[in-house]
Amino acid sequence: MKPASNTLNRLLDQLDDLKSRFGSPPQPIAVQTVLSRLSRLNFKDAEALIRFHELLLFISAYPQSARARHLAESILKSFSKRVDALRAAEADLSSLESPEVSGIAGTSVSDTFTFPIVRWLAKRHPSRITLDWEWFEDENRLSETWPRFMPLLEEDAFVEANVPYAG
Repeated sequence: MKPASNTLNRLLDQLDDLKSRFGSPPQPIAVQTVLSRLSRLNFKDAEALIRFHELLLFISAYPQSARARHLAESILKSFSKRVDALRAAEADLSSLESPEVSGIAGTSVSDTFTFPIVRWLAKRHPSRITLDWEWFEDENRLSETWPRFMPLLEEDAFVEANVPYAG
């Protein structure tokens, strides 16, 4: 009997291959079959779950049939439970924090946002926001914001690539 991880990876590979094959009638049925099988499997690592999520997003955006879209969207609605299951199993979830994939249901959103977006988030969700200054690397983006607090920087902020905010 094959280990579950081999079956999972084989099905993910198969879905990846099928996702963009349009035109021939058997393809939507094959996609639906693979989606149904994957929906019943338990994921043991975040990387496989991320890959599945990306495939589901593609199928939702570019469905081969209405049924395939419905299945993909239905599975996406269960993702917070899948993330919770990984968390309960004490799996390494650090790859879910990458800005490229952050925001999967049940996870946080990590990114470098503009001041207006941060202000909007802070106003609507003040207890759910944290700033991770250790993660922040693109200090040049601060040049947009600092003139609000230090008016003398306003002229430099739009011209200088490296505004001397740390002074």
